[in-house]
Amino acid sequence: MKVEYAPCGQVSLCAQVIQDDKDKFTFRKWNPLKEKVPYGTATDADIDEDCGGSWICYICKCINCCMGTLFEEVVHIISEKSESANDMLKQSDDFVKKAGTIMRPCAIFTCMLGFFLLFSPLVAVLKWIPLIGWLMGYVVQVIAAIVGFFFGGTLACLVLALAWLRFRPCVGACLLVAVGLGIAAIFVIPTLF
Repeated sequence: MKVEYAPCGQVSLCAQVIQDDKDKFTFRKWNPLKEKVPYGTATDADIDEDCGGSWICYICKCINCCMGTLFEEVVHIISEKSESANDMLKQSDDFVKKAGTIMRPCAIFTCMLGFFLLFSPLVAVLKWIPLIGWLMGYVVQVIAAIVGFFFGGTLACLVLALAWLRFRPCVGACLLVAVGLGIAAIFVIPTLF
């Protein structure tokens, strides 16, 4: 366990204490569904049932394996005041929900920004043209913003839809409708000009 500082006063800790094979007490990953597991047995969460052997499940298993290896957590939550376990877990769940509501729109925006920035070398080259370069550069920037909005938004919604289909099919289906509208816009808008 790594502690950067130790406050003077009460500390609440949400973890599982276990006696190892040398009769010393230590922490291990806490799982409320596996409280009475003997020492040496993993307390990791059970892997969700297979969703038909598709490539999405394979990718999920690979990501879970990588995350479990990189981010091993032995102490689940630590707080500098006296709190009950239920209060600490509720605060953790609230934080995850708030982070999700912030991170999803940020991910969609950065995907759109990435497609927009693909055109920045072209804009820089066009601005070197004497007399009309600045005008051509701004026209390409507007086109790049439109392309970034539709391509980036559609791709981000597709990824979100695939992630939501398994756990919340209604949300995933609504996002797939948005993806369909985005694809239709990608093919229809160029024909209007």
